[in-house]
This record gives sequence, structure tokens and C-alpha cells, in this order.
Amino acid sequence: MSVVGYGAAIPRKRISLAEINRAWGRAGGRGERAVAASDEDVVTLSVTAARRALAHAKIPPTELGAIYACSVSLGYGEHTLAGSVALALGAEGPVTLCDLGLSTRSVTSAIQCCVDAIRSGRIVYGLVVAGDVLPAKPGSESELSSGAGAAALVLGSGPGVAELEGFGSHAEGFIGRYRPEGDFPQMDDERFVFQQGVAVHVAHALRRLLERTGLKTDAFARAVFGAPEPRWGARVAPKLGLSERVFTLSGEIGSAGCAMLLLDLIGALEQSQPNEKILVISWGPGGSDALALTVRERSLSLPTVAEQVAHKELITYPEYLRAMRLLGG
Repeated sequence: MSVVGYGAAIPRKRISLAEINRAWGRAGGRGERAVAASDEDVVTLSVTAARRALAHAKIPPTELGAIYACSVSLGYGEHTLAGSVALALGAEGPVTLCDLGLSTRSVTSAIQCCVDAIRSGRIVYGLVVAGDVLPAKPGSESELSSGAGAAALVLGSGPGVAELEGFGSHAEGFIGRYRPEGDFPQMDDERFVFQQGVAVHVAHALRRLLERTGLKTDAFARAVFGAPEPRWGARVAPKLGLSERVFTLSGEIGSAGCAMLLLDLIGALEQSQPNEKILVISWGPGGSDALALTVRERSLSLPTVAEQVAHKELITYPEYLRAMRLLGG
């Protein structure tokens, strides 16, 4: 099973953490976060990423057998991101549409669903797309990390840029961070969530992956980690024997929700050489998934993630509030 193509969409507008802190009379702040412009949202970013992934894979949208779409910030109680993407791509008709959300872990669930559909022979190619424009309460801690972006993978059974070698999962009814409908994200005790949830669940998922594949942690040249809080990846890495190997774009664009895992994976693929292995680990309410990939070909989707990160326009805090529609305009 292979990743046949991939694509990403990162908003050009950015706000520095120093600018956010300055607006609230706080000192310091390193890094930036991506801000969706007035004409960008979860759907438009996801469609852009999906189109770039199909172009990279050289697969027409009519060959897609299924579209799996993931988001925790679509903004509707009843809607379909997968359907909107299919309409924009021209992939309507005999195609399975599946929407997943409520947890950043949903993107690795979508990958597993797509792999199962291909292995069963029901479809030949499947698209996994994730997009988020994360809301944050002004002045809150999450305002410093809630970013925006989208990413997509085209999966197929033939040769591709990377081969999926196996999965490991751990499911548990642990909530951690949550967001009531129409409200901002909440987390009662960040340290408790990390120690009793993230660190435990991720270790279980990784152990199951290593048992099933026969791999060791030192086999991986890079690791990417998807979770609601971007700093958790660096904190859990030493506990897993992965120090200095975690790749993340969160310092440049913040957290893009479900899309963050795929954006980091694409960034890691851009830097990897053939035969290098990449470890992918997700965490969200419900547990953790781990999967292993081996790079087969160094092939870049244009524009690259690195180019999109570098192409930016810094905005002020009032401009940010207006773009996020927090000033009513």
C-alpha cells in the first residue's frame, strides 16, 4: 500500500506570537501561526490541498473510489466536507464519501479506512484530506497555537512515493481537550492530560506497531506527531526514544488541527531520501494510532510545504481579529 501523491495548502497570512502577546500586555513569544484570509475556510483550503495531491499523483479525480475528509472545525452541525471536496474536484458519482471529525486522531482513522477499502478490492485509489481553521478565545493560551491549513494524500495499491508498512492502535475513552459546539477549546488540566492520556496512549500504540512490523525505534529517521497541542510531540519524544527526530511545522504555522499530522508528514517527506523510514503518530480524544512509512521516491508536490511556509504576510492583531470574524466584520 502506497502514498501515490500528496498536496498541502497553508494560508499566506501569519501573525507572530509576539504580536499576540503584545496586544494583551504580555512579553515574549517566538514563532508564528497561520491565519485564514477572508476568502479562505476549511472547504477552500481542503479543495486546494486535494487538487495538488491529485496533480502530484497524476490521477484524474474520476479514478477516486473514495474520499475521506477530516476536520474538527468545519463549523456545521450537519454538513459534508467530503461532499464539498468531491463537487469541487468533479469526483461525484460512484464514489464513497466519508466525513470524520471530533478528534485530531480522525486523520489516521481515515488512512486506515482507506487502506482497508483498497486492500479489499472495493476501490483502486482513495483520497484522505484534512483541513482546519481552528478557533481560539482571544487572550487564551490556545490563541498562541491555533492555526490553519489543509493537506491531502492519494493512496493506492501500486508503487508510490512512500510505502505504508503497518499500523498500531490504542483506543481509550479518555477525553483530554474538548470543545462544546459553538464554543472555544477547553482543557481542565493540561499536565494531567499529557501524563495520563497522551504519554500513555502513544506508548501503547507505538509498541503495537513495533510488535506487528518487527521494527525498532532507531529504524526511523524522522517522526511526526499529531495532537491538539503542538508542543506535546516534543515532550513525548524522549519517552519514546525519539529525541531530536520529531519534525514539525508548528513553530511556523501553529497547529492546523487534523491537517497538522499530514502537513508535518509532507514536510518530512520533502526532506527524506529513498529507503528512509518515517514514524507517524496521532493522538486525540479516543486514543492513539501509529503507522510506519518507507520512502520509495523523493518526489515533491508543488508548491512545496517549505515554499508555502516561507511565502507569508505578517498581519497585526486587529487584522487577525477581523480575519477570524471576532470583530464582527
